[in-house]
Amino acid sequence: MFGRLSMESVLMEICWALTKTFEPTETLTPDVLKQAGPLWGPYEIWPKVWNDNVVTNDFDVARQLLSNQFDQHCNLWSNDDFYVKLQRPQGLNTYTWSVSAEIENKEELLGLQLASTRYDIILCAGWDLHTTAIYKPSTIEKHLRQNYLNYLTAVVKAAPCQFVFVDPQGDDVHPGLSDLDNFSIDTAKNTLELLKQL
Repeated sequence: MFGRLSMESVLMEICWALTKTFEPTETLTPDVLKQAGPLWGPYEIWPKVWNDNVVTNDFDVARQLLSNQFDQHCNLWSNDDFYVKLQRPQGLNTYTWSVSAEIENKEELLGLQLASTRYDIILCAGWDLHTTAIYKPSTIEKHLRQNYLNYLTAVVKAAPCQFVFVDPQGDDVHPGLSDLDNFSIDTAKNTLELLKQL
């Protein structure tokens, strides 16, 4: 059944949360992903996977997507602050969360946060979970990376669902994540096998 798993008579809602850098593989094709559940991700990955839920936190991008009737092809999500400025479009879903200006790739974090309020299991692909250990002290790169990891950790910690990060990048996983009970890492092959059994 699309996006649902039955475990001991309990229906589990499942989705994928993808990053801007996600690249489909032979194992994780768009069709394979969609068999497990809806796809959430930034607007940049639409040409690669045709995500069901597209997130943009940029006013100009939201306006352009709406002018091209992009919302006819997916569930388009954007910041609630833009709703009135965009003349209250019917095809736009909104969120009220705000992300610090000092965080890169906000849309993938917002997509993960939106999904975390709707699903029991979130399969996360394309994520880079490495710590800040590779950065020189007191650099903007380290600061931005730490902000990103702090926000990601806060989303996972606050959510009542289970997060499975599939083949994440980075050898050293941020300890704030790895210490959480609802956080796990698995391979794509094993994840797909487990989905077949459920």
